[in-house]
Amino acid sequence: DAGRAAIKTAVEPILSHGCQTVFPGVTCSLEFPERRGLYDAEIMIDEGGGVSGNLQENMESGGLCDTVSASGLLAYVYHESPAKCVILDEKFKFIGDLAGRAGEFLRESCYRLGVQAIMVTHNPGFAVAAHTLYEIERTGTGSASATCVRSAFQERAPLVAEVVEL
Repeated sequence: DAGRAAIKTAVEPILSHGCQTVFPGVTCSLEFPERRGLYDAEIMIDEGGGVSGNLQENMESGGLCDTVSASGLLAYVYHESPAKCVILDEKFKFIGDLAGRAGEFLRESCYRLGVQAIMVTHNPGFAVAAHTLYEIERTGTGSASATCVRSAFQERAPLVAEVVEL
C-alpha cells in the first residue's frame, strides 16, 4: 500500500499537469485496482464533471493519449533515469492544433524536472517551444544536412552537421 501511494504521489502531479496544460479542465489520477491478486495501474480521466473513465475508455482522443504518454515518460525519466534525457520521436503525433500547448507543457515540465528532451516532429506548432531548433534536409541518397534555425545562444548558426547513412 505504501509503494502504490508513493507512485501516486510521484507520478500523478506530472500526469495531471500535462493534461491540464494541453486540455484545460482535464485532470488525471492513478488508481490501483486489484485483479486476480495483483495490482494494475489505471490512469483515470476527469474532464471537469467527475471521473469519466480510464484512459483506455478515452482512446478516441489521440491527443489526450499522446499527452498522458509523454507525461508518464517524463515522470519515469525524472524518477528513474540517471541520464535525465529523453528522445521523443513523433510523440505528439495526434495532438493537431494543440501543438503549442503541448510544446509549452513539454518545455515547462522539462525545465521544472531537470530533464532534457530531444524531439523529432513534423508539426511546426512545436517550433515556438523549442530551445534550439534544427531543420533537417535530405541532401542526397543516404545523407542529410542539419541547420540550426534558432538557438538561445545565437540568432542563426551555420551548418552544424552532415549525417550519413539514414
